[in-house]
Amino acid sequence: MGYAASIDINAPVERVWSVMTDVEGWHEWTASMTSVERLDQGPFGEGSRARIKQPGFAPMVWTVTNIQPNRSFTWTAGALGLLTTVVARLSQLDLTRQRD
Repeated sequence: MGYAASIDINAPVERVWSVMTDVEGWHEWTASMTSVERLDQGPFGEGSRARIKQPGFAPMVWTVTNIQPNRSFTWTAGALGLLTTVVARLSQLDLTRQRD
């Protein structure tokens, strides 16, 4: 099973990356999270872990399994015999092409 979502953001990729990798701030701008706690120190990177609390769910610990700075990160969490994988990917829009 898979799910995909995308959004266009009028900001430099580096700025969006900075917000996306500041995971402890996510609960401030997304209603689907009540808290995010980094479980390690240092830069967000491969092996980084965070405990995320979401309404109606038990807290889950997410671990970064792959990271391409300013491009993407992949992280996983397991619970009740299920493994969830999320990929956050950024790409630069070509603003010279016309939109329909």
